[in-house]
Amino acid sequence: MDLNNLVTHWKVGSQTSTTLTANPANIGINAGNVQLTATVSASGGTPTGTVAFLYPQNPLGSAPLVPSSGGTATATLAVDANQLLLGTHSLTAVYSGDHTWDGSAGSVNVTVTAPASGTAIAPYIPSPVLQGVPDANGLSWHATLVLAEEAGVGATVTGLTVNGVSYSSQLATIFKTTTIPPHATIFGTLGFASLPVPLTQTFVFTGQDATGASWSAQASAQFVGATEVAPGITLSVTPGAIVQNPANATCPWQQQLTIQEQGGNYVGLTSFAMGALDLTSSISKIFGTIQMAPFNSLQGIYCRSDAQPPETQIFEIAGVTDLGEPVQSSATATYQGKSANSSSMSVTPATVTIPLINSSASGGSAVSLNFSSGSPAWTISTLPSSQTTSWLTVSPLSGTGSAKLTIQANPGALAKGVYTARLVIQAVNATPEFIDVPITLLVGDASQIKIGGVSNAASFKPAFAPGMEMSVYGVQLAPAGTAQLAGSLPLPLNLAGVSATVNGLTAPLYYLSPGQLNVQVPYETSVGTAILGVNNNGQVASFPFQVAAAAPGIFNANGALVPYGSGSAGAVLLIYITGAGDLTPSISTGYTPSSQTPLADLPQTLLPVVVTVGGVQATVNFAGVTYGLVGVTQINFVVPDGLPAGPQSVVVTVGGVAAPPATVTVTK
Repeated sequence: MDLNNLVTHWKVGSQTSTTLTANPANIGINAGNVQLTATVSASGGTPTGTVAFLYPQNPLGSAPLVPSSGGTATATLAVDANQLLLGTHSLTAVYSGDHTWDGSAGSVNVTVTAPASGTAIAPYIPSPVLQGVPDANGLSWHATLVLAEEAGVGATVTGLTVNGVSYSSQLATIFKTTTIPPHATIFGTLGFASLPVPLTQTFVFTGQDATGASWSAQASAQFVGATEVAPGITLSVTPGAIVQNPANATCPWQQQLTIQEQGGNYVGLTSFAMGALDLTSSISKIFGTIQMAPFNSLQGIYCRSDAQPPETQIFEIAGVTDLGEPVQSSATATYQGKSANSSSMSVTPATVTIPLINSSASGGSAVSLNFSSGSPAWTISTLPSSQTTSWLTVSPLSGTGSAKLTIQANPGALAKGVYTARLVIQAVNATPEFIDVPITLLVGDASQIKIGGVSNAASFKPAFAPGMEMSVYGVQLAPAGTAQLAGSLPLPLNLAGVSATVNGLTAPLYYLSPGQLNVQVPYETSVGTAILGVNNNGQVASFPFQVAAAAPGIFNANGALVPYGSGSAGAVLLIYITGAGDLTPSISTGYTPSSQTPLADLPQTLLPVVVTVGGVQATVNFAGVTYGLVGVTQINFVVPDGLPAGPQSVVVTVGGVAAPPATVTVTK
């Protein structure tokens, strides 16, 4: 689950600041709770809304703000220490903002220590647990129980109570095994038939470790009714009725699928289907990512060449929010044969940028919608359809035939920055049947700062994917005389008053200078046209670029692999790339895995990775992100046998997309 981009995602109002404290800041893994207190401050009023608490591995929960004094409000959350891994962690409180106040974030370090001897068991129960249809045993709630051993001492589970009721006699059926090996995790499921929901239940696990010492750990989960949590995503198909286009032989039925997050949560997409056809493995290929940011949207193109008009299909998408809530949505599409009266549709200009010196001004633009013949009916929708685009109005929203569209931006209380939206224009019997028009609003001084271009930070090619490191080149991108690297992890969201966004999502910073920025493209970025925004202390600029599911580039020194440019047959060498796309399990944008993460649990590439050396496919032992890397993928590969000595071309392909080659010298 990924919560990181909430930090400055909603730039919809006056600025706020968030601080986070932890009491205690140093605690044993089974020693009880850490009290987290987030204080959100503003001038001229008191912020309202909610605060989400997170750390890289797991979302911790959220809490509403309660007014205190002097324009401040606080939110508190008690976190059991055994929800965290051993070691020192940067916990973050993220205020999401509202229609008046901009979002902000604060962090605090919490150190979790292992017991002086014996095992350390960390339980985790995804919450809330939703009521479902009763199973064959009449059980309507099914809680997933996770027990992880973190101290390197094996253990067994001998007891379990839930709100004081013993389930110890059922352990053999709850868990497939009650033995927890060192640094391992076991899973179980416990069902409940009748509960007075909403209800919070406390699970207490007990047992013995390999030394014979007793251990105890507990975790809580909320149980709710089937109607208490509303779905948080919507799925739409554009157009809803797809007419065959014989001129497009590879994709005669082409449609745009759009997913929107409606509940203000991060969502991890888990399944996708069209009728009986399972498309889950294609989520990242279609949309570019399996991760969704609050109130944001993902768009992707789905092609069909096998439709049998007239045909109707139901698309279904499902996911899980950062708080463990299942969400799902469906949409219906119909497929029709070719039309004898198709008209060519076009728009001018293809993109719209509206510059405003400050939020007290308003501005607008116009878009010409044209058809080559006839008067097709058309409609317009705005993406995302949420509070993040409340500054934008479009008129008219429907009509027939060619028309002039009026685009109006009313920033209201928007802070200085770059804001983005997208118009989706769809028409009946038109080719194409839909057109996306990116709309960018610049609030601030845009007269001096300029973005000249962007590139993949490894290949220096115009190839981009979610999660990658991107280089930005221009003029006055940072204060004069500044040359600053990010000094800590997670990556900062602001350096020297400079921040960046991609489609309104905060893009963490690796490096900045007046002529160059290096930023991470957020993992929640959709494929298609994206808008980069840069804010240098109130000077603002934007730049469009194209995002694909994968766009690998190899880090190299004069073409040779780094850090090892040579090796003999059978040697294991490393490749570092950026642009590999989404990961599984997901990791927050700007974050690196914990140093305590076992090798098997490190985030690995979601799309398949192939390495060839001199045209011979090499064995890939690992392709993922290790501790200390952000937006950079490490690939461990074996130099194939039978290659002649000397320089050999190395090609990395991710999801069918090849990186520009590098070189390795094969030695004997």
